[in-house]
Amino acid sequence: MKMLSLNRYFSYIYAGLSVLLPIFWLMLDHSGTINILLLVFFLFTVLKDLIQKKTASPILTLCFTFLAFTLLTWLWHSNTVPADFFANKFPDKLLKFCLFFLIIAYSLKDKTSISPYALLITGGIGLTLHLIFNSPLTDWYDSLEGERLGFGFRNAQHTGVIFATALIAIICFTPHGAKQLQGSYKRLFLSWIAALLFATMWILITIKVRAVWLGLIIACLTCVVSIGVLNLNLYRKPQQTLLKVVASKRAWLSILCIAMLSLVSYYTMNDRVATDNVSLTALEDATHFEYNHLSSSNIRIFSWTAAIDWIEKRPLLGWGYRSADNLIKLDPRFSDPDWEQFGHLHNSYLEAAVSVGMIGLGLMLSITVMLIYQLWRTWQKNLLPPNVTLFACAFFPFWLVVNCFESYINYFSGYFITTIVYAFLFLHTIQRS
Repeated sequence: MKMLSLNRYFSYIYAGLSVLLPIFWLMLDHSGTINILLLVFFLFTVLKDLIQKKTASPILTLCFTFLAFTLLTWLWHSNTVPADFFANKFPDKLLKFCLFFLIIAYSLKDKTSISPYALLITGGIGLTLHLIFNSPLTDWYDSLEGERLGFGFRNAQHTGVIFATALIAIICFTPHGAKQLQGSYKRLFLSWIAALLFATMWILITIKVRAVWLGLIIACLTCVVSIGVLNLNLYRKPQQTLLKVVASKRAWLSILCIAMLSLVSYYTMNDRVATDNVSLTALEDATHFEYNHLSSSNIRIFSWTAAIDWIEKRPLLGWGYRSADNLIKLDPRFSDPDWEQFGHLHNSYLEAAVSVGMIGLGLMLSITVMLIYQLWRTWQKNLLPPNVTLFACAFFPFWLVVNCFESYINYFSGYFITTIVYAFLFLHTIQRS
């Protein structure tokens, strides 16, 4: 009896820490102790499932395979990669990027009384508190003057991807959240969402990150296609024909959103292209490491071109985690002193291929592909809520696009998003199966 009571307290502490993790990560500079506690709880839970002979999820198997591969290649790199090129850094952020969502999801997989939406709520609360305490008023004033600020995050690229993900979540889930509440709670919720939406749009417009706007447009287009092809029954009404869906208010609302996003992104991209002096000739010259000045565009072309050369030399297992920094410093093509400030490849896929090789990149992508497949299977069984389906259809294209232009696998913004979003989506596949 005492053992059952102890297990119960253990599981609720694990679940409580997991739900509050977005706030801890955003508001605490040092949350390593909490991360270690969650890892211990997770390993205990997995061990208990193995003892009880519960069937392991394919994603769990893939994640443990990637974990073993990453640790073994880390040891391999330390003995085979020349010391000048090997960064000798433990791949902690890479593992968080790919695996930490599993730790959070397993804390709630048997807690049907705790909704997966709790992760989104605490994520939104964490962002709100972050803006209140880590973004001084001067940042908001300066952003109006054209400065591209990070609002408490590393830089505009990382701020943009976090708040763009928040924007997708707000659009997809606000109607659902409002329906669950009544009276003053509903008014308080909608007031909070309205304030967060205003801050989100302010930030996204003023930081002018082209990759983020491109990802949002593709996400909107995917949503429209999904509403038509999947015939998403968003408001639990009787199934409609494709013609009725196209003629519905939400289809026209989606088209209006795309038009507005396209208009804003046109001015954003046009302004940034003019600032960077981007042209086809300049981009072509960049592939041959010829340039008049460094811009965000030719920086990416330079690093991507060089990364392909580095991958060809060690295609299967790569050079080691964060070794791109040393490769850039030692490559004579990057002799310009201006390159000293750059230590990554501005592309998560190339960064992964350089760090852990094509095998490691394949394992990383297979985790996302398996998650998408399990969501698809859950949707086929009519167990996936329509708004969650719509969110998945918007998020994954957006996420795949923005990772082409920044190495999010190396930074907090990347594993913060994958931890919350992947855990939220994965929970819908295991709680409902």
